[in-house]
Amino acid sequence: MVSRTNGKWVITISRRLETHTGAFNGVVVVTLGIENFLALYGQINIGHLGVIGLTTQSGVLLVRHPFKNTYVGTIFSDSPLFRKYLKVQNTGIASSVSRFDKIERIYAYEKNRRYGLVTTVAVSIDEALAPWRKQAIQLALLIFVFTAILIVASYFLYSDLSRKTRDNKALKIIASEDALTGLYNRRIFDERILSEIATCAAHDAAISILIVDVDYFKKYNDNYGHPEGDRCLTLLGNSLRESLTRDNQIVARYGGEEFALILPDTDIQEALRLAQTIIRNVFSLQIAHDFSPFGRVTVSVGISTARAVDIAGSQQNIIIAADQALYQAKRAGRNRYAFVGV
Repeated sequence: MVSRTNGKWVITISRRLETHTGAFNGVVVVTLGIENFLALYGQINIGHLGVIGLTTQSGVLLVRHPFKNTYVGTIFSDSPLFRKYLKVQNTGIASSVSRFDKIERIYAYEKNRRYGLVTTVAVSIDEALAPWRKQAIQLALLIFVFTAILIVASYFLYSDLSRKTRDNKALKIIASEDALTGLYNRRIFDERILSEIATCAAHDAAISILIVDVDYFKKYNDNYGHPEGDRCLTLLGNSLRESLTRDNQIVARYGGEEFALILPDTDIQEALRLAQTIIRNVFSLQIAHDFSPFGRVTVSVGISTARAVDIAGSQQNIIIAADQALYQAKRAGRNRYAFVGV
């Protein structure tokens, strides 16, 4: 109510007085200025949107900070605080939307049984969560930056690894292929003959070696020039590759105008047939060679076959035998094959 003496808002408290026998002996009336409550409440940091309220236990609002005249006397008996929470316990925490400003707040409340008053202190959920949200945003930005750095670093790492993989693959190809013909080189031949002999020996199979040499190649080079000689070797390499009949067969440039073939699981009969095919295919290329009695480029083939278990650890024996067979074919007139066993 508003005091008649000073025109200020006051809270009036009255109490019945009784005699020692319990008979009515008068009424004591005390008025408390609302500004005293507001001064006290103003010292409490509840944020810009926080409120402090004092109500009767029946839900009548006595004081509210921040203060407005129109708030005094508002009845909250139908609010969730009085309808629900205070019926369960006299103190606690709840959330609710204010009927005055529609702001959602978190309320701490306590009911004083002696005086029948309910005190509420509320802070805006937005203000209460603002520090957390700020930290969450900062953390999210930090995670975003870290993720971006990680993605960029991963990209460069992947690019570097891809480049190294490509480089290693290219180096491996360079290290394993003959640059001119694209066939395996001598190093790969030496490695593979060991592994193929071991594989064939494991199941007691035969292995054959063919050494192919271009007939009169020095004369071809001297008269047609080295570029034509390189072209001739490239064509012969392609022909040899196309002559292979199984995936496990290997052809390599052995050196100069010599080629070598590893034929796993191949007996002498199959080796002879492949040698015939090679000679026929090269002849069919019809590469002109005016300085050869055949009028075209031809090859001679030396063949050797052995049981893999017999030459395990001594692979040079079968290579030497194939080389000897090659020279027999050369001495016999070229454009043919010969066989020497181990």
